[in-house]
Amino acid sequence: MLAVVENTVDLNEFFAIIFDETDVAVPPSAIDLNRNLRRHVIQEMLIIIDHLPVHVHVNSPLSLESVMSRTREKLQSLHRLSIFFDEIVRTWRMNIVMRWIVGLGNPGAAYANTRHNAGFMVVDELARRLNADVGTQKFRALVGETRVGDVKVALIKPMTYMNLSGESLRAFMDFYKVKLEDLIVVYDDLDTEVGRIRLRYQGSPGGHNGIKSIIQHVGTQTFNRVRVGISRPEPGMVISDYVLSGFAKSEKEALQRSVEEACDAIEYALAHTFEQTMAKFNAKG
Repeated sequence: MLAVVENTVDLNEFFAIIFDETDVAVPPSAIDLNRNLRRHVIQEMLIIIDHLPVHVHVNSPLSLESVMSRTREKLQSLHRLSIFFDEIVRTWRMNIVMRWIVGLGNPGAAYANTRHNAGFMVVDELARRLNADVGTQKFRALVGETRVGDVKVALIKPMTYMNLSGESLRAFMDFYKVKLEDLIVVYDDLDTEVGRIRLRYQGSPGGHNGIKSIIQHVGTQTFNRVRVGISRPEPGMVISDYVLSGFAKSEKEALQRSVEEACDAIEYALAHTFEQTMAKFNAKG
């Protein structure tokens, strides 16, 4: 029997009884909402308790049963409400329109200025231009969100290392239910000269392990891409060593130019079709 003495109740015991005897399932995506709803029901419970008789005896099952009954009704009502809001969240995710920009690279200071991190460089410059903070850790990535006019934009830097980039991208895609045609992937390209960019909407990985991983996880080779030129190495140099090396001092100006042009192309694509964007920026090459 619950201990009630002089209008005081052991609330821990009281809530344990209520929640243990009530089948209340909490949908995972409504946890924050339920936290607020439960705070509300606790306030309601306290009001109920405050209206108990001043002298309630331990053997007063009627008063306690009344409290229990009213509280269960409140919980059931809140449970139905939480399911309703969970459905709203699910529907919102399915209908959200978001342009998502994924820059490929490797995490950590040791890789920050390497050729393989050209995609990260573009996302960083975009974040600066759009005043976005790409610092939220989720989906095994650093993510930032902003708006450009009426367009919602997500900037994403997978932290999985290059070869597993598709895992992060797929996790983001599944959570937000975003469309593949709204994706732009930015990455380094050996077959494009430093200082130049090339845009494509489909194609094989071309030896790029990050693109290979994305194709494996999305199940298609058709998605928008901005390739940032890093040029090919001198004959005899191992490719894997080359892409993890830094840019020469003589290349820095051309690199900065290509990063800025890649950002220009992506910003243009936010208001135009990717076909129009390709026609405009590939013509410059």
